[in-house]
Amino acid sequence: MARSRPDLAEPVSYASGFAFPSGHTMGSAIGVSVLLLVFLPVMAPSWRRPAVAVGTLFAVAVGLSRVVLGVHWASDVLGAWLLSLIWVLAMMAVFRTWHRQEQAATSATAHCVPRPGPEVHEPPSTDPNRGAA
Repeated sequence: MARSRPDLAEPVSYASGFAFPSGHTMGSAIGVSVLLLVFLPVMAPSWRRPAVAVGTLFAVAVGLSRVVLGVHWASDVLGAWLLSLIWVLAMMAVFRTWHRQEQAATSATAHCVPRPGPEVHEPPSTDPNRGAA
């Protein structure tokens, strides 16, 4: 959206371009979410809550800093968080669907592939004509 940035008498910082949504806020929220989605499953359970807390605090701090610096309206930051949530949920749905399709394809072909089993040895034949060409 082509929304102008706040026009403050004495801004702390200046930024160019449109205000909505906050790119820094979206980038940090999506980045933290992706990192958590990738690493939480392999983390020790005792580290999961602290990791989520630190990641959330980081994304919130980035968003709030954009408002405090005077380069975004609060609604720009809230919109960025909402868009980030929608994006992450959509990507999770896509990857979950893809993963299920991969599992279905793998399990379908698993029934077609002969599995190695015990070797069957035929006892030696006593027929003198067998094996003669």
